[in-house]
Amino acid sequence: LLLAVPGLAKLVANLPAGMLSDHVGRVPCMVAGASVATVGVLGTGLFGSLALILPVRGLGGMGMAVASASSAAYLVDLTERLHLRPFRGLIVGAQGGLISAAYVLGPAIGGALTQAHSAQVAYAFVATLTAGCAALY
Repeated sequence: LLLAVPGLAKLVANLPAGMLSDHVGRVPCMVAGASVATVGVLGTGLFGSLALILPVRGLGGMGMAVASASSAAYLVDLTERLHLRPFRGLIVGAQGGLISAAYVLGPAIGGALTQAHSAQVAYAFVATLTAGCAALY
């Protein structure tokens, strides 16, 4: 359940997130989504009760839905430029590769941080990275 809630939230929020990105704009939605995801990650690390963790895990999943849908739309918009059209597949493939790398490296780094320090340190690290993404958008 702990692992399913963010995925379920992302599944439910993905289409509305894409529509929101169309109306509000790609970058504002990427910033807002990553910021909301940061709150979800922090809450997961700070709260000690499943009754509190599950809702913030859902919030984090919704934030990631907004950020990822907006990011995908941003890449489509970006690669509409004539000089980037020949590289559209490469650019989208690179994004997919980076996401896959994060799925491989994330648990390894998180596990090492948890073993060396604590789960709270691992979640704080992830929250810092997520907030950094929001700031850099």
